[in-house]
Amino acid sequence: MKNNIISWWKRTGDISWRMMVDKIRRTHKYMTRGAAETSAMRYLKRSGHKLGAPGSRALWRYGSGKSYAPVPAGTPPKKKTPPKKVKQSSSSKHKTHFALVLDRSSSMYAYWDSAVSAFNENIRTIQAASHGSTLTTIAFASNVSVLQQPRYVEESPPLPKHTCPGGMTALYDAVAEAVRILDTLEADEFTSYIIITITDGQENQSRLKPRQLQKIIEDKQMTDLWTFAFSLPDNLRYKRYLMKALGLNEGNIQMWEASDRGAIEMGVQTCSGLDRYMTARSVGTTSVKDFYVDLGDLDLKDVKRKLVNVRSKARVWNIEYEAPIKDIVESKGLKFTKGCAFYQLTKREKKVQPHKMIAIMSKTDRAVYVGDDARSLIGLPRMNDQYNDIKVTPGNLSNFDIFIQSTSVNRKIVRGTKMVYFPGGAPII
Repeated sequence: MKNNIISWWKRTGDISWRMMVDKIRRTHKYMTRGAAETSAMRYLKRSGHKLGAPGSRALWRYGSGKSYAPVPAGTPPKKKTPPKKVKQSSSSKHKTHFALVLDRSSSMYAYWDSAVSAFNENIRTIQAASHGSTLTTIAFASNVSVLQQPRYVEESPPLPKHTCPGGMTALYDAVAEAVRILDTLEADEFTSYIIITITDGQENQSRLKPRQLQKIIEDKQMTDLWTFAFSLPDNLRYKRYLMKALGLNEGNIQMWEASDRGAIEMGVQTCSGLDRYMTARSVGTTSVKDFYVDLGDLDLKDVKRKLVNVRSKARVWNIEYEAPIKDIVESKGLKFTKGCAFYQLTKREKKVQPHKMIAIMSKTDRAVYVGDDARSLIGLPRMNDQYNDIKVTPGNLSNFDIFIQSTSVNRKIVRGTKMVYFPGGAPII
């Protein structure tokens, strides 16, 4: 009982003698008032507090060791001031319910460990920037398994690799189950939902029909609170089919190569999408339509703030004929130095090593920007510990051109593209 009374005393702060006695009597229903007063005296003395006479209305503050005189008779009561409104923190104000849905069918067996590593990296990315939100994890094969019921992201464990994949692909059922679970969680006007689904194959097992899932997704997307992102097999026809069948936004779909390397690259792109999504959430955005790499909304102010303008040190050329990179530089009357030339990103690049620099050129004023953050701005990691290179897709480049450093001598530059060269040496960042 002592611990209960003292802890209650700590919470309430100022407390009167009568209130304490009444609290003891409520705790022990058959105790008389005299016994309760004796118990209260004993507990307060053990706490080292000075006491007034039993039955008085003198007040004591826990931990102060001071007694306060009772309020004189006839004193007008003090006006109660309304409590101050506590401002919501950004993490609680912009609460998000996350669901990660992973394909665990037989086709994932060959690169399962890499897929789990990418999946766990997504969990760590959410944990690093979305405190106070919830995370649900789901795996699916012939049936749907809820690996983790909704819990705070800080408490979410990683997915173990020893789980063995096997079975068919109940993709539609898994997405519908994620929607059902998130729909039961507490929500307010600031709450958003995002479901990220990873699969390497096509639907072949669900009880749910495409029209039914399309209705579910469209109803949720109409609220402007829900985001659905998909990592699909590298099949453009299937991507277009799902976009039409389920009503998905093209910017929320990425395709990945079904291999160990492809799984890691897919995870990196998803982590970049999560970073951008949570940045948008921090300013009040409730859903996104360009979850994966897309420079359509890249602001020139952000580029100027994060990167360095090196236009005065660079030469920008329009390439009129296809030729090796060294020949192009020497045809301009300059000495070729390996690593000083940058070629324009115009197609899907299979290998972009982590040590290669990225340059971003504004189409409006042709200013060239470089810096440590250039890679993250286009969705590339600063360093990939598992592989020496990573794949990148141009996406919507909008008002910018992307250039990648070339460390080759005989790389051919495509006709109709641009090239950036630094005669004085590659910029140091």
